[in-house]
Amino acid sequence: MYSFENMQLEGSPDKWIGEFSRHASLIGFDFWTYNVRVPALSGPTPWGLHNCPADLWQAYSQCNTQVRGPMPTYCKEDFVPCAWIVEPASENTDMLSTHNLMDVARRHGITGGICIPVRDFGDIWGSLTLATMHPITQNDIQLLRPIASLFAAYVHRACVQHLTELCEHKMPRLSPRELECLSWASAGKTSWEIGMLLDISERTVVFHLQNAAAKLGVVGRQHAVAKSITLGILN
Repeated sequence: MYSFENMQLEGSPDKWIGEFSRHASLIGFDFWTYNVRVPALSGPTPWGLHNCPADLWQAYSQCNTQVRGPMPTYCKEDFVPCAWIVEPASENTDMLSTHNLMDVARRHGITGGICIPVRDFGDIWGSLTLATMHPITQNDIQLLRPIASLFAAYVHRACVQHLTELCEHKMPRLSPRELECLSWASAGKTSWEIGMLLDISERTVVFHLQNAAAKLGVVGRQHAVAKSITLGILN
C-alpha cells in the first residue's frame, strides 16, 4: 500500500497544500478539501485547507457551513467514508446552478469522490473530501476508500497538531481560583455557596467570576461557564 510517511510538512499549513495535492494525485485524486470545526478558534465556522478552484470551494463551503446540514451531520455522527459519483448533466446544461455543488463539480470535470469523516479525542471534527476527474465507477470509488482513509488520517494528524498549538496560544489563562469559582458555578452554586465552599467572601467570588468572564470575552457567569465548556477549560 502507498505510504504517506514521506510527506514534507515544513512551515505553515498554507505551504502544505502543494504536498497534500501531490500525494492526493499519486493515489488518483485531483482535488481535495479539509474542513474541521475548532470551537476554541472559530466557534462553528469551519477551518480548512484545499486545492479547489474558487467557485468549487465556494459551493462546497456553502454546503458545509451549517452545522446541521447533511454533510456536517454525516461527518459528526459517522466514521465510514462516503463514496459519491457525479451523475451526467441533464438536458438543461445551460441552466446549471452556480451554487449547486454537483453542478459546479460537473463543470470542472469531476466524476466522483470520497468524503471521509475526521475527528480527534477533543472537540475538533470535520471531513476530508477527495475528488477525481478520471473516469470512475461506484465500485472503483469503494475500492479506493482504504487508501483515502489513510491519507485523511495523515492530513488530519498534521493539521490537528497545528490547530492544537494555535488553541494553546489563544486559550485564556484563568487563575486557579477563577477556575474553582467557574467550576462550582457550572454546578449551579450561588456566589454565597461558592464562598462557603472555598472559605472566601461572596464579594471575592463575584470578583473572580467577573475576571474570568472578562478573560473569556463574555458578560455574566452563565456565558462564562458556557464559553469555558466550549473551549474545553471545564468538562
